[in-house]
Amino acid sequence: LYSRTEAVQELLKACPNPCRSDPCSDLPNAEAGSCLQFSKPLGFYRNKFICRCRKKFFFDMYTNQCQQQPMCNMNACNSAGTRKCIDKAQGFQCLCKPGYSGTRCNAPMNSCQKRRQASDISGNIACRTSLGNQCVSRTGQDLFYCICIPPYQRETDTSRLAAAFRMTATNISSVAKLLPPDNCMAKVDACERVSCGSDSDSGRCMPSGDLLAFVCVCKKNEDGYPLFEGEYCEISVSQWRDWSHWSVCRPECGDSCFQARQRLCSHMDGQAYCKGADEELRACEPACRPCPNRSFAHLSGVFVKETATPLLLAVLSLFLVQLLLLTAIDWFFSPDVSSPL
Repeated sequence: LYSRTEAVQELLKACPNPCRSDPCSDLPNAEAGSCLQFSKPLGFYRNKFICRCRKKFFFDMYTNQCQQQPMCNMNACNSAGTRKCIDKAQGFQCLCKPGYSGTRCNAPMNSCQKRRQASDISGNIACRTSLGNQCVSRTGQDLFYCICIPPYQRETDTSRLAAAFRMTATNISSVAKLLPPDNCMAKVDACERVSCGSDSDSGRCMPSGDLLAFVCVCKKNEDGYPLFEGEYCEISVSQWRDWSHWSVCRPECGDSCFQARQRLCSHMDGQAYCKGADEELRACEPACRPCPNRSFAHLSGVFVKETATPLLLAVLSLFLVQLLLLTAIDWFFSPDVSSPL
């Protein structure tokens, strides 16, 4: 009888060693000389061995081959951004969730570079970043916004946007669904952002060739003399002086009485030209007092000075003179009744 140890030694002598011929050297993706036989049972069959395989491969004991490891089982795709992982003969494919991109779905979507739909307009194109504008992507979303620099700004007209992006939709509602969330497609000159003077009569704005700068050309009179000055033509060359005090009511009586005040237009070189009226009128408060004699105080709606009293005195004086003269003549030619016959 053999002891247990002796029995094992005798068995090893009788049974073949599957690694003796180095089967790993002939297996694809297996390392030569890496053959290991099973400990239980000990080489009863020729395929009772394993080989050490190259990286990303594992030894399949059922086929005695080095098989490629399933990449999806090795967390090849980012779990947060991956909807599904697909193993392929030459690798794997990660199908990303909305808002993620990249071969492993580990990069939040950058809508400035690429939109969710390949046909959608990217943010860099809509914002025209090649002209100096900026595109800011909303992390993980199919959205972005633009930072436009002058002379560019957001275009809001759907028809012009459709023409700019060469869209062929047949109606406005269809175009609106395809438009990007923001843009810098409109080009506006500097004169649309400034005003020359307090009103359009003070001057006009002239933009530069690149539409970034402007100059206000101030209005001149017929002799070519400037009427306004300043960067925005906001300063009148001629200046009004202060208004005078309100005058007393004129006429002093009647149906309508008014007060007046005046102001002077002046300039240091004497060529004064001011815009606006130089005189103002207002009704008197309280209302006018009635005139004592309307026949003399008011004539056909035109107010005159009160001359009734002097004229009446003159008429009365003339009447008295005539009366005295007639009395004297009558006395001179009448007979003297007191003289004797």
